[in-house]
Amino acid sequence: MWIYQIKLRNKIFLLCAALVLFTTVVIQASTWWASNKYNQQQLVSHVTSAKQVLKSYLSAQEKQLVTAAKVLTSDFGFIRAVATSDEQTIKSVLLNHGERINAALMLLIDLNGNLITSSHQENQSSDLGSESIKYLIAHPGQSFFSTINGELYQLILLPVKAPHTIAYSILGFRINVNSINELKKLTGVDVSFYEGDAHILSSTIRLDSFSDFRNMLKNEVAHWFVIKRPAFITDEMPLSSIAANPIGVMLISSLAPLYKQYDEIVMNNLVLALIVSALASLLSILFARGITTPLSKLSKLAQEYSVGHYQSKIDNKRSSVEAQQLFTAFETMGERIKQREDKILYQAQHDILTGLYNAETIKEKLIDYLADDNKKLLITFSIRNFRQINDRLGPDIADQCLKTLAMRLNSTQIVDVIASARLDGIEFFSLINVSTHISVINQVDGFLTALEGTLNVSNISVNLELNAGVVIYPDHGQLSQILLRRASVALDHARKNSIRTYLYTQGEDEQYLERLHIIDALKKTLKINPSINQELFMVYQPKIDLKEQTIKAEALIRW
Repeated sequence: MWIYQIKLRNKIFLLCAALVLFTTVVIQASTWWASNKYNQQQLVSHVTSAKQVLKSYLSAQEKQLVTAAKVLTSDFGFIRAVATSDEQTIKSVLLNHGERINAALMLLIDLNGNLITSSHQENQSSDLGSESIKYLIAHPGQSFFSTINGELYQLILLPVKAPHTIAYSILGFRINVNSINELKKLTGVDVSFYEGDAHILSSTIRLDSFSDFRNMLKNEVAHWFVIKRPAFITDEMPLSSIAANPIGVMLISSLAPLYKQYDEIVMNNLVLALIVSALASLLSILFARGITTPLSKLSKLAQEYSVGHYQSKIDNKRSSVEAQQLFTAFETMGERIKQREDKILYQAQHDILTGLYNAETIKEKLIDYLADDNKKLLITFSIRNFRQINDRLGPDIADQCLKTLAMRLNSTQIVDVIASARLDGIEFFSLINVSTHISVINQVDGFLTALEGTLNVSNISVNLELNAGVVIYPDHGQLSQILLRRASVALDHARKNSIRTYLYTQGEDEQYLERLHIIDALKKTLKINPSINQELFMVYQPKIDLKEQTIKAEALIRW
């Protein structure tokens, strides 16, 4: 086939050119889609944020109105002036209070809604309307929007009590051009207020009909080649009002800055894609000449393997298929060698039957486990009835019992087991953290009970009986070898005296060593030729068990 006759260098060139072209198309499409989606999310987020800012601004205005109204209606001098119908004092208080809070409207009305006095000369109560006043009286302490003489106000009414309600105070802020310009700075978008179809205020152009203004915004488009895009994004928010026609606010955000930024990104990506394609075509020729690079990497990998660094990897993303296959084969070889070494190490450190640490491993690791100086228990225990299980049920069942016991050691939740090991034959070891809630003996008894439960092995129920020797770290020593020996001494005492749990006591280790020394001395003495030394000699006394029909012998040393 003709493709096999193409030189490797040309193959690399064609491959790179095709990959770059494909990648460029995919990235360009992905960038366009992601940017468009991101821009839409940003627009929604921007308008939503502006909406929240507007709500916060109006809420702050409302709180200021409520606070000002409460201060006014709780002023003793003002209440007395209202109660005594002192119009001059009332008007003076309203005027001063209104100037302090920059309120455009300060009214005092009687219980029937008739104007008593105002901070201004004009009769704004009549412009407000009796129905609006009745609505405010029915909803004291709540702010509402209303238009007075074609201007927008945020109003609130609070009763004047002495202590019964004797009048009502109405406070209001005027929403004017300065207000919406301030809102525009806060929200970053244009703001327009409307009442029904009347366009009241706007930070941009204002039309008499708000529906015409809304349609104008919808019909505005921005051109990009042959594509038409909307010029504005809007969101409307109704306001609490007392008028028959609802009052609302529209947030208007221009999309022109966003389109400009997006168009620049698209053009930059196109130019960058062309530059990258040209550079990739040129560099692919140079890469083809670097065919020796994979061989150098392979040599370094072999050197790493020679010193045991089997986890070393090679960056073969830019290598040929043949080199990648060779690298993969080398890495697979390293992984398999490491697996074999790990298996050998595991077998050297663990007991093959149970999977627990062996004696040598636990001696090494015990030094690290005891390094934190926290109080711990070293428990050495053995299966008291294991010989009976082995003799009556066979070695297979006995081995299954040992495996099940190891599984219980690894899964017990009764105590906090740090590590466990099989020391020798039927002798096991566990290192556990000391609980501060129960005694050591009770803790060990609970631990043994969890291990002694009935085992179901090959449909045979087997009951384990355990003897345990316990040593407390650091009370009974600090060196791991001494602690292990003392735990063995405690276990030996428990087995000889048929005690389930025995806690090591100070001095027993020395007695045990002395006894071993005596036994060793006796062995040496008995091995001496009797013709030379007749001080000690051994005799065997037969013992017959009439019930079991067994014959045993008791060894006696005499002198």
